[in-house]
Amino acid sequence: FFLFAALVTAPVLARRGAGNSRLMSSCVRYRWILSFWALGCSLSEEPESVANAKRDATQSEAAENDAAAEAANDEPCPERPASALPTGVLEMAVEVYVNGKPLRMAESNELFGQRFIPSNLRFYISDVSLDGADSRGVRAELVGKTGQAEPYGTHFVNADDAPSLALTLRAPPGTYRGMSFNWGLSDACNARSTKGLKAPLSTDSQMAWPHLVGFLFLRYEGRVEDPEAGLPDGGTMILPAIHMGGLIGRISAPVVHAKGALVVPAQGGGRAKLRLVMDEVFRGATADMPPSDDFIGPPLPEAYAGERLRQTAPDRPVFEVVP
Repeated sequence: FFLFAALVTAPVLARRGAGNSRLMSSCVRYRWILSFWALGCSLSEEPESVANAKRDATQSEAAENDAAAEAANDEPCPERPASALPTGVLEMAVEVYVNGKPLRMAESNELFGQRFIPSNLRFYISDVSLDGADSRGVRAELVGKTGQAEPYGTHFVNADDAPSLALTLRAPPGTYRGMSFNWGLSDACNARSTKGLKAPLSTDSQMAWPHLVGFLFLRYEGRVEDPEAGLPDGGTMILPAIHMGGLIGRISAPVVHAKGALVVPAQGGGRAKLRLVMDEVFRGATADMPPSDDFIGPPLPEAYAGERLRQTAPDRPVFEVVP
């Protein structure tokens, strides 16, 4: 306002008599000063066309990021799955039990009247959903410590690696009756070559199917201390090895169910335990049933045991949720 007034009044004052010459000179001088100041302000302001261009570039970048996230979701088994879930968090400890007690790796354990020493136990978990009160599955996301989705949407458990015995889920807040998940990999992830893949699908996982393409879903190995001792009546044999895998496009990982109350709070993090029951693993692996018609695995005892476990696991309490 003051700038406008000065620019307008200066010429008026200049037309007054000679007695006002000093005032006229002063006003003209200040008029030029204010004019240069106004010009400087106008030059410092960003032209509207430039501002519009910057705004369009920002919107375009955001759209590209959104498109990249959608493309990641559309890509089969992406290394970095896109996330769009609420922020409810559930932290779960993974534990392995046998005969009602924690499994002791590389030590003697007793089950079904037999003693065995496990040396290797590892498996994958993927495609997790929580069982709502209306029996509908609610998708949950496996995330790492940073809150980002786990690579390939998969969690890898190695009984000898303590950090792997904990997983974190992000899911809508609420109360659930249990959880379901692939005990293994999705068919898309199973179809990927280990070349160039990062953990947990790299060769360091030691889960590449040694006889066929794809991955093992579960790998168990151990030593039975007295294999000639025989079985009690109606007993279950403890096996020295179980290799459960699939066949790309034909045989998928089993979907298993773990019953037990789960609470995902709206704020903070909930806690629970996911327990693998080895008693049921051995029962399933020794079930009296033939392999599926599509099974073309190697004619090895551990592969047949794994196929029996794969077929029976969905109907067995192999996993359970505990407080």
